Amino acid sequence: MDALIKLSTLMGLSLTSGINLYATVAVVGLVTKYDVVKGLPVEFQAFNNDNIIALAILLYIVEFFADKIPGFDTLWDSLHTFIRPVGSAFITLTAMGESDQSIEIITVLLCSFLALCTHTVKMGTRLVVNMSPEPFSNTAVSVGEDIAVAALAWASLAHPVVSSVLSLFFILLLLLYGPGLFRITVMVLKAVPVRLSTFFTQKKAETLIEFIPDRYEDCLENYLGNGDEMHCCLPCRVMGIKEAGRYRSGFIVITERELFFVYRKFFKIRAWVSAFSGKSKVKTEKKLLFDIIHFRDNEISGEFIFFKNRTLQVMAVAEFLKEKTNSR
Repeated sequence: MDALIKLSTLMGLSLTSGINLYATVAVVGLVTKYDVVKGLPVEFQAFNNDNIIALAILLYIVEFFADKIPGFDTLWDSLHTFIRPVGSAFITLTAMGESDQSIEIITVLLCSFLALCTHTVKMGTRLVVNMSPEPFSNTAVSVGEDIAVAALAWASLAHPVVSSVLSLFFILLLLLYGPGLFRITVMVLKAVPVRLSTFFTQKKAETLIEFIPDRYEDCLENYLGNGDEMHCCLPCRVMGIKEAGRYRSGFIVITERELFFVYRKFFKIRAWVSAFSGKSKVKTEKKLLFDIIHFRDNEISGEFIFFKNRTLQVMAVAEFLKEKTNSR
């Protein structure tokens, strides 16, 4: 029974570690130092160290401010993709004490996985929030995360059963929304080195028509009429196209009359199509890691997301779309 209670506590702490590792360590250290929760396993006394608590608080303060800056928080989260799960593993090993090695390995893997999951959720959520035009939602979400981490870390120590229920509920949500969160996390992890490379390489104007795999081209042929000329074909990701799913990768294709997004879903190549009309609207938005083209035609809309090494191409595509849609 004691082992199950300890496992429940560690699962809750893993969830909070994936969101804010330093706040989690600080809360555990302060709770053990001032004996806020009675009857904690003796292994948690390892966190009752002034140096550990001071360092955790200092790093939390750094993260507190870094986490409130739109764009920079994404870079910060990217760097912590490995730190938070590994930190969760160290917390788990410390709290396990002397246990059977096979049980330790299983518990560490489970807790590291939970930390990685909550980190992925946080990272994906922040990127969505950062794409909003106003800056205040980012700060509100960050403050909410800080409060939630402190509350759940305390609850994991004081009420392990509650933390285990929350952990199972989170795993259920992850099964439902995990694919979209995985795609956005992969997108961010790819975007960071691309963005860093743009500081050291000169941007060059490139062609707007790049290679497209034969399977995608075959799908397009079902939509293109005779004489339709392809003016643009670039890899990108989308948001706001319901049938494609959030942050699906594919190709934006533009002809004289229509805008396409060609993508693969459930091992089948599909195409989203919107014809240009007098009511079409186009605007661009520059973010730290991405350039975005917003397209709307009546009730149809989509956001096309490009890495920063395609800035000049994005500008050219946006200008072409504005000419075709008269949305200057």
